[in-house]
Amino acid sequence: ETTALTGELEYREGNFSLAETLYIQARKADARNARSVFGLGKLALAQRRLREAVRLLEESVRLDPRKPEYFLYLSEAYGALRNASGQRRTLQKYLSLAPEDPDRVAEARASLNIINAFQGKPAGVVKTTADPAIVPFQKALNLLFIQVRVNGQGPFTFVLDTGASQT
Repeated sequence: ETTALTGELEYREGNFSLAETLYIQARKADARNARSVFGLGKLALAQRRLREAVRLLEESVRLDPRKPEYFLYLSEAYGALRNASGQRRTLQKYLSLAPEDPDRVAEARASLNIINAFQGKPAGVVKTTADPAIVPFQKALNLLFIQVRVNGQGPFTFVLDTGASQT
């Protein structure tokens, strides 16, 4: 357990290669060490090796089903794979474990609300015409500006709000 905890500290410091080495050592010493498996799952998720991340994070949940953060990270991996049912299930489990972190709880609830709002439909899918209109834009001050005509008047400059937190 000490080696896995040291791996966690190295992970938090950004020493990912050393963290991985320590997680692997901890896992070799004890194949049932959930923290080492979780650490390897976090690394796989961060490196976008998503199927591996899901496999490792599912294993960490099986090894220690009392750790809320294991379910939270597993929900992230499911979300990255667009597995809404898996993400919903693990977020619900995370919330049922009543974690003390109010920021993460709010994030988990918001994620559940979004999943439920899509009602099983895939997120990010857009239906468009065969010949979509091209809208030129200018970027300045981290904002997008477009020229628009309204009722035959203009052009007027509008800020284009994409709804994204960052553009």
